[in-house]
Amino acid sequence: MEMAERYADAEHCMEQIVGKRWEMRYGVELARNQWGALEPTGRSMDSAPQAIRMADMSCRRELSIERQPRP
Repeated sequence: MEMAERYADAEHCMEQIVGKRWEMRYGVELARNQWGALEPTGRSMDSAPQAIRMADMSCRRELSIERQPRP
């Protein structure tokens, strides 16, 4: 699986857990990563509610991108 596809799948995973447009509801800033995919910035995830951080960690782990740096 290509990295950009993994990030698209991560976004879908988050929508399944938290709902569509979750990043707007929780004030999570998105930025393009090195593969051209949008993902939450590290700083915005650090200040996100715990439930959002847990869901994000779960999705990233499921798709084997948990060790990839954030923008």
